[in-house]
Amino acid sequence: PAHGPTPAELPVTERGGAGMAARWALLLLLCDVAARHGARPAPRPRARQHQRPGGRNREINQQLITATSAERIMGVFDSHAPEFDDVNLSTAWNRLGKSYIAHADRRAFFARNEGALQEMRARTDAVAPRLPSRNLAGVAYGIARLGYRGAHPTMRKIAAAAAPRLHEFKPQEIANLVWAFARAGVAAPELFAAVATVVGSRLSEFKPQELANTAWAFARLGERSPVFFAQIADHARGLLPRFKAQEMVNLAWAFATVRISAPALFEAVACEAASRTGDFNSQELGNLAWAYAKADFAAPRLFAALSEEAAPRLSEFKPQELANTAWAFATAGIPAPRLFAACARQAQHRLSEYRPQEIANTAWAFATAGVHAPDLFARVTLSATERAAEFNAQELTNVAWAIAKRPATLTPLEDEAFNAIADDALSRLSDFNPQGMANLAWAFASAGAAGAPRLLAAIGEALTRPGALAQGHALPAFKSQELANLAWACATVGAETGALFQHLAALLPDRIADFEAQDVANTAWAFTVTQELRPDLARALARQALHVGIEAFGREACCQLHQFSMALRFDVPEFQISLPEAFASACRAAMVEQAPASSSQLHRDVSDAVSLAGLAHVNELCVAVLGYHCDIAIGADPAAALEAAEGAEAEERSPAEEHVPARPGAGLRLDPRLAHVDSVIIEVNGPWHYTPERSARPASETKVRHLRAIGWTVVEVPWWDWEKLQGAREKTTYIHRALLDAGVDEWGLRSGRPRAVPSPPVTAGTEHPQGGTHGAAAAAAAAVVWPCGRGANAAPIPAAMAASLPRPPQ
Repeated sequence: PAHGPTPAELPVTERGGAGMAARWALLLLLCDVAARHGARPAPRPRARQHQRPGGRNREINQQLITATSAERIMGVFDSHAPEFDDVNLSTAWNRLGKSYIAHADRRAFFARNEGALQEMRARTDAVAPRLPSRNLAGVAYGIARLGYRGAHPTMRKIAAAAAPRLHEFKPQEIANLVWAFARAGVAAPELFAAVATVVGSRLSEFKPQELANTAWAFARLGERSPVFFAQIADHARGLLPRFKAQEMVNLAWAFATVRISAPALFEAVACEAASRTGDFNSQELGNLAWAYAKADFAAPRLFAALSEEAAPRLSEFKPQELANTAWAFATAGIPAPRLFAACARQAQHRLSEYRPQEIANTAWAFATAGVHAPDLFARVTLSATERAAEFNAQELTNVAWAIAKRPATLTPLEDEAFNAIADDALSRLSDFNPQGMANLAWAFASAGAAGAPRLLAAIGEALTRPGALAQGHALPAFKSQELANLAWACATVGAETGALFQHLAALLPDRIADFEAQDVANTAWAFTVTQELRPDLARALARQALHVGIEAFGREACCQLHQFSMALRFDVPEFQISLPEAFASACRAAMVEQAPASSSQLHRDVSDAVSLAGLAHVNELCVAVLGYHCDIAIGADPAAALEAAEGAEAEERSPAEEHVPARPGAGLRLDPRLAHVDSVIIEVNGPWHYTPERSARPASETKVRHLRAIGWTVVEVPWWDWEKLQGAREKTTYIHRALLDAGVDEWGLRSGRPRAVPSPPVTAGTEHPQGGTHGAAAAAAAAVVWPCGRGANAAPIPAAMAASLPRPPQ
């Protein structure tokens, strides 16, 4: 009650006589004096008063407080368990949480004390509804810090008791309570919803640490409450000068983790933190960079300050902090050469201390940032080879992706690492989610790893076997980009994935409308080179390409679409589908412009042998009508032949035959002018053109198929054949035999056709590194070809090869 009973209402005992009456009279007088002097009424008691422990319980509490280890605390409970009251239980949990137990000893500690801990838990469950706010927060804090999962049910009892009574909690108790649940990893959605609803109006009572800890707890458990976070942001901005470094970092980390935009807060934190980076320890520097990268908030001044502060202090950083810092700068796209160089030095010397996730994140960061660090990648590669079994699926994928992103050809050590990753991935393919499968396939295909065909064949089999849907690995679960990357990877390496392409062909027509430009190009190219196009899919790809627009496609994507256009024309004319002329011409132009920068050593060697065989030829010839660049062209220049044929065929051609029909569904006819071209192509195929089993890759087959479709003769020279040849005589003999086998006579012309004098080449090309004539460089050269002699458009013969030839007769 607000006021006690009046003196007249107090009971009068039957015993005591006059003395008792006198005492009552004195009491009434004192009450009257107090009333006249304005004595205040007794204060309103707390909603839940906790009875102070008696003498014995205070003594037990003192023993708990002075106990120097967790074992001693449990000893106090074992000795006095029957006497423990509510306060003793709360103190015991709180003190256990503050006691140090080595990580290696925790399991043994819990095993030894399981019975006592369960008794404490049961008794705490029983009293939780009546515990005051301070003790509820203290018990939760102790259980969380102790790391005792067996008491998680007790934490749920605490959540149920606290949620309707949050108005009784002080700000620090609220912050400690939600922090405890986040630390223990115990979900309590009702409690957190109540905190977001009730506490929002009380944030002015919260200190910086309490604000930061509350936000951190919500984010740690994934409790995304936009309104509550907006209230925290508004209140925190004005208090930032009072925030310690750790509190600023925790606040930024929380907003970044739950992906709630707070630009005003992030701008304010960036300004405040940039001027105080010297106050941050290594973990705080790394975590703040991580938060801004995760939030995708541009803060160049902050990143510059963080880089300047961190670079000379990286020896203080733990492996996780080093990895997080590199990841953050790479993700944010902030160039920091000095920082990355220092990170590389630290990582390559300390990589044995790194956990698999830290190795994977470091490799990913350097690859994404495009930082050249060969020594670091050598160590990463070695670690991936030796420790592949320790990496989880995502970590294996990230390492493979990072190695594949490097522009250099795989080293033997890197190829060995890819083999180790493939072996491990094949043993647990079910661990990979759709994104992981697609990215791993992309990495192996891009790197040209020897193990790519068997890995991709296994992925294809896993995705098409009965029961794949039940295992969560069905193709419908893949996103658009993942489907496109998977198809591209399988087509690139030439893996045995026919069943996969059949499933994709049935699935994709209904999904293509969601594809972006690069996804359309990758998919169209993959189905083109594998010859797995189907009418519905081809029509959907053409429709989406036009919908996206030619402007959205880069040069590489236009080249892919050009081959798709050629496939529609030559491979599947029965579909009666084509790209509009303007669109197709733009794609063909991109293909023509993609000229090789230089010829390979293998190509130059074959060119020298062709010269010694007495055959005039052009290197790096661009067949403009198809857009393909051919290694070596023997015989009449095709562009000149086409020009010469214009007059001969002008009267025979109808307007419909001059161009590919622009509208889908129109009939297609091969341009009759192409029949007048009389050229022979020699394709010099290095290892990249073949699978490890020496089968031609689909992309190489497609180029040859399309060249032959317009009537050209194509002779392929595999690298392994050429490596066996010794000296000029064997090489020239090989060239002649290969041409004869292809139906070409000793002059480099098709058998049964009149021999023509080659016209000056007019198609684009490149200058031969050794001084020979290439493409356009041959345009001004004389075109006279002598039997068994050398024309002006042939490459010069190396002295060593010329010396091995027999002397010509006098």
